[in-house]
Order: sequence, then C-alpha cells, then structure tokens
Amino acid sequence: MKTSKIAQNHHGKWLTTAALAAGALAMSSTAPAQSLTLSDFPAGFALNAYYANWSSATINNSSPGFEITSSGYGSGYYALPSVVDGSGYDTIQMTIDVAGVPGFPISSAIADLTDADGTQVQYPMQYGVQAGTGQTYSMLLSAGHVASAGGTPGLDLQHLTDFNIEDDPGGFSGQYSITYRNLSLEVSPEPGSLALFSLGGAAILFWRRKIARA
Repeated sequence: MKTSKIAQNHHGKWLTTAALAAGALAMSSTAPAQSLTLSDFPAGFALNAYYANWSSATINNSSPGFEITSSGYGSGYYALPSVVDGSGYDTIQMTIDVAGVPGFPISSAIADLTDADGTQVQYPMQYGVQAGTGQTYSMLLSAGHVASAGGTPGLDLQHLTDFNIEDDPGGFSGQYSITYRNLSLEVSPEPGSLALFSLGGAAILFWRRKIARA
C-alpha cells in the first residue's frame, strides 16, 4: 500500500508538471489578441466625403468619438493617412454609441474596406442596433461581400487605403445619433492555443488544491 501510494503521488506530480508545462507553453507562445486600430476617432476627426443623408447631417467631433445626427441612410469615406497592412488579421470590429428611441432598432454597424487597386468590400456587422453605449460588433473579414471590384479580384489586406462607415436604419424614419468610438482589425485566438491555456489553468487549480489539502 505504501509503495502504491508513493507511485500514485509520483504519477500525480508528473501529470501536474506536464499540465503546468503545457499551460506555461500556451501563455508564453500565444500572444494576447492583437488589434490594429484603423481609427479611434479622436477629437477633430472628419470624414473626407459624406454621402446621402450624411451630407446634411449634424457633426459633433469636439471630443473623442465621432458623432453624426441624421435620419435615413448615410455614409462617409475616410482616406487612411498611409497604406495599412492588415494581413494576418481575420476580423473587423466596430464600437459605437447609439442614441434614439429606446426599444426600437434605429441604427446599424457597417464598414467598408478598400485596397490600393480599388476593391471595396462591405462588412454589415449588425443591422437593427438599438440605443445604447459601448456596443461592439465584429465580423470575419472572409465574410464580407464585394461592393466594388478593383483591378485585382479580392481584397488585398496588405494594402488598405481607406474605409467607409455607414448607417442604414432600415424602417426607422426618425432621427438618430451614432457615435463611432473605434474601428479595428482583430486576430481571433486559435482554438488549439485556447485548449492549451485551459489545460494549464486547470493544472494550476489542481496544484493549488493539493497544496491546500497538504
């Protein structure tokens, strides 16, 4: 019995050490979720062009966050200060505040990306957005649809030159205010890395419980 218990202890320590090593590997080799900010809409931000109802919208850019008060469909174009390399990212993400009639779908979260040869891809991340602050929506870059074909088929993420932001309130005909807080490209964590990290976390918890019982 004594020999068996010693063997079990050694076996348990080996498993715990292996799991801890896996967790350490996951934490050391897996970088935190990367983010490439296309714009955080600082004070003074302005679009290069305004289309549809946004051409007569009320703009408030005196503080961080780009607020547009309008009704009906509108959009705007922004030329990035320099060509952006978005290769390696797989998701587009937008954070907005929406003000209007509570309980009604009054807005949307839509963005377009354009590359150096003129290909424009639209990302309708969310229709039917209701009033609320700090709302974040995302969409896989591979799930967008081509709004305008350029010289070369497909969106060249390595050479992004501008983006559009749009609002399509659908059947809502009243006034809304939408404040853009952030537009970025993101990297989704890999499932394998998440599994390793979970294994490491479980091992750490198991080890702490063993110490507490000792």
